[in-house]
Amino acid sequence: MNQIRKLLPLAAFISLFIMLAGGFSVSAAQGGSGLPADAAERESRRTVAAITPDFGENIKEKKAQNSDTIGWLYVPGTEINNVILQNPGNKSNSYYLTRDFYGNPDKDGLYCADFRARFGDGRRKSLSRIVTLFGHSWEDDPNGRLFAQLKKYRDPQFARDNPYIFFSTGSENMAWEVFAVFDTTIDLPYITPDLSDNHFFDMLDIVSALSVYDYGIEIHESDRILTLSTCTYAVKGQAQLPYYNDYRFAIMARLAGPDEEAKNEAVFSQNGQTLKPDAISKEMKARHLPPV
Repeated sequence: MNQIRKLLPLAAFISLFIMLAGGFSVSAAQGGSGLPADAAERESRRTVAAITPDFGENIKEKKAQNSDTIGWLYVPGTEINNVILQNPGNKSNSYYLTRDFYGNPDKDGLYCADFRARFGDGRRKSLSRIVTLFGHSWEDDPNGRLFAQLKKYRDPQFARDNPYIFFSTGSENMAWEVFAVFDTTIDLPYITPDLSDNHFFDMLDIVSALSVYDYGIEIHESDRILTLSTCTYAVKGQAQLPYYNDYRFAIMARLAGPDEEAKNEAVFSQNGQTLKPDAISKEMKARHLPPV
């Protein structure tokens, strides 16, 4: 009997160990990490903040060399990965479009922000409603130099593979979700920093009609918009255009929230009936939308 009494606690211990081991084994098989299902899902969920590169040091270094440094632009899938400057005192967007980083004359110029755009302390809430960045494009070849590479977005597969553009200030790294790719004329106030609510949405209605893709992304009054604008030489309804013309190729993107779930690819349908840029003036008059 004494021998039996001694064996019973040991048997109970072995049974408990087997139960725990079995339970752990099931948990590992179901969740891998042993976390509850909802926690594991949150852990595997990629946020916009997690995919946004940190350009703080790049901007700090450039700002020490030129105080007109305002941010950094990176367009995945292209060679566009450069400093952005702004010269508000010059009251013209041509200043850095015709100069290099040190202010010397340069035909290629630099990527620069509209001189009217507001950046405040550099955080998202202090930005203008629309922040426009300019760069030269001497050709329509998407493998060309400078902002010519933005025209890669005319390829649906490229547009699908690259849903975000990254433009950051020294205060905040930011991701912008593309929602429109279009040709326009310079009459459309798509670069005006602070349109009234009515004019803002009237302008976006026209942009939606011009865009080669329908992303189905809703834009709200509080949204911040990034516009990339460059020259173009072939638009719908026009023959080959000269270097100096009133047409532009543009991309618009909304500022994504840092906690939003990051998209692996853009989802859109192609707009088979895009508005011709030459019809923009008529559409603007119908909406009482003033030109730039």
